[in-house]
Amino acid sequence: MRSEDYRLHLGNADRLANKFQKFKAFYAQSLKAEGMRDYEKVSLEFRKQVVCTKKQEHGTN
Repeated sequence: MRSEDYRLHLGNADRLANKFQKFKAFYAQSLKAEGMRDYEKVSLEFRKQVVCTKKQEHGTN
């Protein structure tokens, strides 16, 4: 795995194996698209979705 600068939010400890499986699939797809460098946070706490927060650009409000 490449070194990236984002936080991985798991929520509670329920369904950890499923959460990591979702993350692996998401990560593989993101590498095909634009990569992960624009994301600040990746959240796996929800059952059927991966929610990402993009980094804010410095100097903008």
